[in-house]
Amino acid sequence: GGGGGGRPPPPPDLVAFNADKRYLADLSVPTVSTVFTAPGEALPALDGEVVVKPNCSAGACDTGRFTTAAHDEALALIGRIHAGGRTAMVQPYLAAVEEGGETALVFLAGELSHVLSKRAILAPDEVAPRADNDPPTAAAMLRDDVVTAGAADDTQRALAHRAIREISERFGTPLYARVDLVNDLLGEPVVIELEAIEPELYLAMSPGASERLAAAVLAS
Repeated sequence: GGGGGGRPPPPPDLVAFNADKRYLADLSVPTVSTVFTAPGEALPALDGEVVVKPNCSAGACDTGRFTTAAHDEALALIGRIHAGGRTAMVQPYLAAVEEGGETALVFLAGELSHVLSKRAILAPDEVAPRADNDPPTAAAMLRDDVVTAGAADDTQRALAHRAIREISERFGTPLYARVDLVNDLLGEPVVIELEAIEPELYLAMSPGASERLAAAVLAS
């Protein structure tokens, strides 16, 4: 789950940074191509299949995946996000997510603990419900077939370590963090999300992960 379970809270400056997905534009490591549009700004031009999400959300709420034929629905979601006072994010839907899913690398006290494989959960032209509707898409993310134990190659590991090193230099080494990667249109890994304030760590999927987290907590 989130940041509970007896875990010490992350520092306030890291919370402020990581709670707003505009941090993607602030990282120096390669990240998924993202267009940010704030309330009052012109609606962006859409090209191909896209993902629309708000800059502040959890569990994929208010997130949608839209084919070219559904761009009107994508613009309508952007409008709803703006109406709620949030910035909308538009990203290309990367085929690699459908083919191989995301690769998630979990770090405990700055050290790689375990690797996960996360398959796509949004169907084309599907919008995840708001947090106050049911059932939230977050529940789907907890199904046994969505996240499984995975593996990362040297390039993916190097990128995830760079991302953790970057936020550690700015905010101190996070007690826990998860770096989600996907391959871009050129087949190179990019960061699609870096969760350091309330990530699902999937500790049960890696023998010894709970013990590693406990040791990190005691040492912090």
